[in-house]
Amino acid sequence: MVKVIFVKNPFSPARDRVIKLSEATDKPLNFYTDDFVRQLPNQEAWIQIDGRKVNAVVEDISKLPVKAGSIIVVMPKVAKGGKSFLGLIAVIALSVVSMGVGGYMATGTWGSFAGASAWTAAANYMAAAAIMFLGSSLVSRFFTPKIDTGKYSSEDPTYSWNGVQTMDGQGNGISITYGKVKSGGQSIMKFTSNNGNDQYFNWLVAAGAGELKISDIKLNSNPVGNYEDVLLEIRPGSNEQEVIANFNDTVLSKGLGYELSEDKWRTDEIQGNSTEGIIIELECSNGLYHANDNGSLSTAWVDIEAQYALSGTDNWTAFVQKDKMITINKLGATLADAKKAVGKYYVAVSRTVNDLVRLRVSDKSGLADDSFLYSAEAEFEPAASGNVTVFGINFQKAKISQVAQGTYCIEVIAAGENRISGAKAGAVRKRWRVDDLAPGKYQVRIKVVARSASVDSSRDGVRIWWTQLNSVIYDDFAYPGIALLGIKAKATEQLSGGTPQLSFIKERAHVYIWNPLAKAYEKRPADNPAWAAYDFLHGAERLKDINSGEYVYDYQGIPKELLLYDQFKAWADNCDKMNLKINLEISSLKDFWTIINQDIAPVGRGMVVQFGTKYGCIYDHKTQPVQLFNMGNIIQGSFSQAYMSTEERADSVELTYIDADKDYEKTTLTIYADDYDVLDIPNQPTQIAMDGITSYEQAYREGKYQLYCNRLLKETVTFKADVESIGCMVGDVVLIAHDVPQWGISGRVTDCKNGYVVLPIDLDELDLAGNQYGLMIRNSTDNTLTTYNVLSAEGSYGNVKVIANGIIKANQGDLFSLGKIASVAKPFTITSISRTKDLEYTLSAIEYAEGVFDENYDIPDQEPSLSTTLADVVNLKAHQIAYKGPEGQAKSKMFLSWDLPEKAEAESYTVYLSSDRGTTWENITNTTSMQAEIDTQAYVSYYVKVVARKGLKRSLGAVIGPIAPGDDALPPDVKSLDTEVLHNGMRRYYWDFTYPEPNDIAGFRLKYTQGTVPNWEMGYSVQDGLVTAQPYETATIRQGAHTVMIKAVDNAGQESDNFAYCTVNLGNPLEDNVLLKIDLSENNWNAVVTDGNIFSDGFIHSKQSGTHYSAQDAPYWEKPQAIFWNNEGFKNFTVEATINCPASGNFYLLYEIAGAADITYCVNGKDSIYKPYATKFRVSAGDVINVRFKTPGGASETVLKKLIAVIDVPDREEHFENLKVPEAGLTLPIKTPHYATTAVHIDSIRGDAAQQGVYMPEIVSRTPCVIKIYKLELVDGNWRQSYVDAIVDITWQGYSDERM
Repeated sequence: MVKVIFVKNPFSPARDRVIKLSEATDKPLNFYTDDFVRQLPNQEAWIQIDGRKVNAVVEDISKLPVKAGSIIVVMPKVAKGGKSFLGLIAVIALSVVSMGVGGYMATGTWGSFAGASAWTAAANYMAAAAIMFLGSSLVSRFFTPKIDTGKYSSEDPTYSWNGVQTMDGQGNGISITYGKVKSGGQSIMKFTSNNGNDQYFNWLVAAGAGELKISDIKLNSNPVGNYEDVLLEIRPGSNEQEVIANFNDTVLSKGLGYELSEDKWRTDEIQGNSTEGIIIELECSNGLYHANDNGSLSTAWVDIEAQYALSGTDNWTAFVQKDKMITINKLGATLADAKKAVGKYYVAVSRTVNDLVRLRVSDKSGLADDSFLYSAEAEFEPAASGNVTVFGINFQKAKISQVAQGTYCIEVIAAGENRISGAKAGAVRKRWRVDDLAPGKYQVRIKVVARSASVDSSRDGVRIWWTQLNSVIYDDFAYPGIALLGIKAKATEQLSGGTPQLSFIKERAHVYIWNPLAKAYEKRPADNPAWAAYDFLHGAERLKDINSGEYVYDYQGIPKELLLYDQFKAWADNCDKMNLKINLEISSLKDFWTIINQDIAPVGRGMVVQFGTKYGCIYDHKTQPVQLFNMGNIIQGSFSQAYMSTEERADSVELTYIDADKDYEKTTLTIYADDYDVLDIPNQPTQIAMDGITSYEQAYREGKYQLYCNRLLKETVTFKADVESIGCMVGDVVLIAHDVPQWGISGRVTDCKNGYVVLPIDLDELDLAGNQYGLMIRNSTDNTLTTYNVLSAEGSYGNVKVIANGIIKANQGDLFSLGKIASVAKPFTITSISRTKDLEYTLSAIEYAEGVFDENYDIPDQEPSLSTTLADVVNLKAHQIAYKGPEGQAKSKMFLSWDLPEKAEAESYTVYLSSDRGTTWENITNTTSMQAEIDTQAYVSYYVKVVARKGLKRSLGAVIGPIAPGDDALPPDVKSLDTEVLHNGMRRYYWDFTYPEPNDIAGFRLKYTQGTVPNWEMGYSVQDGLVTAQPYETATIRQGAHTVMIKAVDNAGQESDNFAYCTVNLGNPLEDNVLLKIDLSENNWNAVVTDGNIFSDGFIHSKQSGTHYSAQDAPYWEKPQAIFWNNEGFKNFTVEATINCPASGNFYLLYEIAGAADITYCVNGKDSIYKPYATKFRVSAGDVINVRFKTPGGASETVLKKLIAVIDVPDREEHFENLKVPEAGLTLPIKTPHYATTAVHIDSIRGDAAQQGVYMPEIVSRTPCVIKIYKLELVDGNWRQSYVDAIVDITWQGYSDERM
């Protein structure tokens, strides 16, 4: 194989350089050079063979044979002192130059390359050469590596240690993607919208320059599928993509926090100067309500007025107001007649045959002017000014003259559209929008005009805030060529608390590369670093011609003619061979060369370089030398070498990369050199950031490769050479032989005789004893490079005869290199070529070793994740409960709960609260459970953030809010109530109740009703005040069937919603001495007054509230529209009776009731109100008792079956001792007034009468009570009765019978 290198421009050898390999050998020199010499018309060609100059004029190149392995360089001869080439030197560097690009950054506005016309070339190689060479990035304190300590003054939105971020604000570039990456995108617009009281977050994000595939979308580290009511739309980034429906207008949102009041306007200015619509959003953050006495909430409201004006003017126009108005419209129409009906009106604008402006208005639509069913019209000159009123609507003549002819719709809206109302303790929101404004910069002002209550009211929530001001621009812009992600997500209870964190996976599968051989663009994998570098230079994109449907190609960067395709193709093939992949997002604005040669090319172990005006590349790979430098073509005295000491070489690499297997975490991997643990050598680590690597295996291989370079490539050389001696370029491998390092003793052959050569060397420099030397000769006759084994050497200084193991074929002046075997010449990689003076250049090189490309090592298993980020909790829910303390002070408590996503881990959770909408956060509590209870400040809305923790890891924090202060919730219901009757007639009650948390229960309220149907509203209190403990004993309820009910009562006086109850049937009271008994149900209830129905069963029934069957068993409806019997309802009814009391005593009622009832009474002249009836009560003769029986209406019927009024009196006893009763009888001295006697008993008898026999009292008269004592004795077998005198103890029994 013969290698021929053709250099057209010796001052830029890489530009248009051709390297040709020929398998033909043993051909004459002209066979290889003629084709190239013909490309140098009017120039003399300089030819080198293996480093020797060939004079084509003197030597016959047609007869110079070329052997296998030869390297031929062909270039134009440089004339000494020539001005033309000197002028060229002044503007073009010999080799690689850095690109000085004025304003040419990596990304431009919306993905375009800004400042692409500012390309310039500067002769400054060192800036580019210092970027990347074999091993140089690892050499501590020698070169300047790209250090990454994890701390940034300004963090990259994709590659910061805090994870991906969504770029926000103007002036950011649209990112460029290669391969597959995790990103947060660039925010284009975001705004909130309301659906009732549910708030929605709308977000349009640019994922990057297309064409991209987007997947794995997450909000706050949680998949969007975990949220409810989320709408996603994706556009891949084609030029024909459609507008995302929810973002057909550009909405620029401005968050505000103004509280509105009646006494002054709140004014703010809209962002931008192209506003065509305005949206305002207002919010009653603490609720909108009126608190009723029973704890329920009723409607409250706030009326507002809003106006807009062009900035800098005072011409305010109302778009939200109390009175009826016309919505803002293109015609500028306003309402002239306040009595105009609400609805749509149609306006036809046309021109008459006389070119007058005709204006017609109707409340009916028409298709065209000639069919327009107008209600009124007007005509005026096109140049007329002032206003015209048509059909109650006011128009500006000048504005009507300017609008296009056609039919327009305007709308009159009702008064009250300025009101926000609600009956809710949570946030209540409302938005207003005005459209069709002339593009401009606007200011808006709002104030409150009325409220349902004062803001100082403790029972009303009527405070209102202006929370958002949005500018609307009508663009319908699809952002062609940019991949888009549109999100509409319910924010209420899910995403509140600011903009959520967004992340997604995006993939760019291919780039478009111009193939000059095929003369067409071709797809190439975007994850190949070489093709990524090519694309970053060229920026080609495929566009669809919307007219023809064909695809065309455009580019944003360097023209394809200036890109050296063959070099990039070779580099790309090497990347494929070495399995080098790039997955990178370029999202920050940096210098062009910084990005391409620090972020992109190093992933492929290469570098992009500029060769004059063209762009190519160099890359690290196994290759063969292209040139030989020795003492013959190295300028004498210019050669120097340097070594890096052990202390200057890094022995470990801390490589930071993005690990796709760990959800694209930024991960630091430490790779150690083989001699890392060698004693007495200080460890020397260095750091490298490779953001384009997303594979652990590739990251490890890269670290090892760099360490191998650092270990094997430790020597550099610098030397000078004439321009005609240089046929290499930066990145080429060359052979160097020189006396100074003693790789070989080199120079030119002095003489050649009889198969040996004479060399101009010092014999003392050779040590033939025990060492084997080699002699390399570049034969000028056949241009072969041959190495011989030296057998002997003899002679004097400068004249040494060398004999080899064969006949040495050489000519006088041939280049030679003599040295120990394997040290005859050493390979180096050219790192720098710079001009020293006219036609003289300095070359720098670093040694070359193929061992750096060997991967003879095992890759260890990946260590567990060292990520500092956990997944956020999901299903975060929170609510506050307001309550009163025992002393009546207002208190509040918040209840939280959450879940962990599937497969997520956490050891504990930290809960933060914010009362200023997320501006500041307070650490409230830490917990290991997934719920928390927190004491909060009453009447305050909060945002909540929960951060998951495990060891040193933590999540970003899930946020929810605002959490409204909440209602003072009603106490929980009593579950059940039971009772028992004690021996003394007392009733004992028990109940089942679970106290709430927080416990704000003040006690329990017990009520009762007559009958067996519960009715809390009609019940009577069992006792005054609350019962605070159980069991509870009372004698309040003493007769009949009753329903006893119970509710819990909190410290605010609120009762539980429902009651528990039990039925108590104590039976009728025992009759004592009945003085009066009246059956009020006799004679078909003629003694009562009632509005109930007295049926044939003799009972009083509730009236029906609707029409039913005429009877339960009737086979027909009473009338066609009548409803079914089973759907009946019942009205309340009353029964009233008056009872005149003829006697004093205890009054009570005997009744039989089915259903709920309320029985009350009052005594005329004594009671001012009706009192609930419970049991017997005292009356006096002559009293008049009014009894009222009342039933509730509803679904249940009440039936009164029996009602009896009774007056009785209790028994009385009087005891008399040592009472002397004569035989004629004695009137007892009874003290009971109006008494009636029922019985007299002898307790004891004394004196002479106390003889054997039976003594009995005899009641001679009951009133007055006169008694005698008689004795019964048995005489002759017969009982005989005889009255006697006696001294006795007597007990009298009777009652008071006081009658009128």
